[in-house]
Amino acid sequence: MSLTAVLLMILMFFYRESMEMNRLNDEAAIQSFQERYVDNRLASVLSNLIPATDNEREFFFKTTPDFAEAGIAVGDALVFGYDNSMRWDRNFASDVNGTLYLDKYKRLCLVTTPLLKHWEDESTLPIHKEILLEHVEELSFLFRFPADTMKVENQQKLDLKEEKYWTPGKKLLPAVMFISVQLESKKKGEVGEKRNFGFVFPNRDHPIEYNI
Repeated sequence: MSLTAVLLMILMFFYRESMEMNRLNDEAAIQSFQERYVDNRLASVLSNLIPATDNEREFFFKTTPDFAEAGIAVGDALVFGYDNSMRWDRNFASDVNGTLYLDKYKRLCLVTTPLLKHWEDESTLPIHKEILLEHVEELSFLFRFPADTMKVENQQKLDLKEEKYWTPGKKLLPAVMFISVQLESKKKGEVGEKRNFGFVFPNRDHPIEYNI
């Protein structure tokens, strides 16, 4: 084999390696951007939840299997009310209904609708659907809240309990919520990576120290 052929083989080898590294770097950059977008979008919504202490507004925050039973979602959905601030479309302005769920196409979705009490005919209810993340195998929630709510007003250092579901009977927000997504594996037979997004909800006017 001539020296020229050897050099060409070496150059081709490094070219392929370089192309593969660029591809992996591009995929990592895209994934990182998508995760930052999900985190920022959820933070912007969940930081404006309707507070449980505001008696003049409709508070609701719960997990529900209703969407899965209707064939819309896979697993439980998180339903909540939040302030969507000013919008060109007044149907989606101010207090609205938000639903976070995993659809049957493995997409993490955020759906916003007007509050039902402001809409007479549910069949014509306007819907704004956002696809936050694709290739998601599983969506789960974890809620942490004070083990002894009686101590909250005393500003003591509190231990937190954990639950995977949040029922409307609680009529309050958790202290901390984690949203976990199990990503689809790129290799058959392997388990995809898991991503966790954490959010803290202040329930009182004074600071409370938690043992997390």
